Amino acid sequence: MNTANNQRFQETDRRIKDTMLELIQQKEFSKITVNDICKGCGINRSTFYAHFVDIYDLMGKIQQDIHRDAIDSFQGIDFDPAKYLTLDYLTPTLYHIRRNRPFYCAYFTMGMKDINQLGDLVQQRYMEPFMRSLGITSERQIQYHFRFFWAGFIEVIRIWVMDGCPEEPEELCRFIEKSIHPFPEQGK
Repeated sequence: MNTANNQRFQETDRRIKDTMLELIQQKEFSKITVNDICKGCGINRSTFYAHFVDIYDLMGKIQQDIHRDAIDSFQGIDFDPAKYLTLDYLTPTLYHIRRNRPFYCAYFTMGMKDINQLGDLVQQRYMEPFMRSLGITSERQIQYHFRFFWAGFIEVIRIWVMDGCPEEPEELCRFIEKSIHPFPEQGK
């Protein structure tokens, strides 16, 4: 029996996901069909449906894999709120995004319906401690600062991804840092 814990099942699952990511690079997500995926990885429709409910379920599962990869990118990095928006934290994020560019292209093309959920998570886990370390304690001010930053950050990332990630992550990170702190501090 081909169950979810079976190696063959898992290999087929991976092939389906890889085929979807390849197809996303060739055409718009909205134009990809189950037949395209099945043809691309040499399976029949019933095999596809044994793994996924539909294409949106498939993308959801790919998104879960991508989020796990994002979390793994930060293994071994100790969080310091004072360094949140620095090369230490932004660079692994940008490498993760570049490594998973086909997914993020689709994500931005699909309208990013989960982007606010991700923003809420980033705000709670990282930005609030960072803002508090700067002496900003008002919940409303934290929300304003974060949403302002988040909208700009997401748009810069969207442009970078859709243009093929032409800059190295460190270069883009320096641009983001300079955008956050555009004026050199006096006396330095």
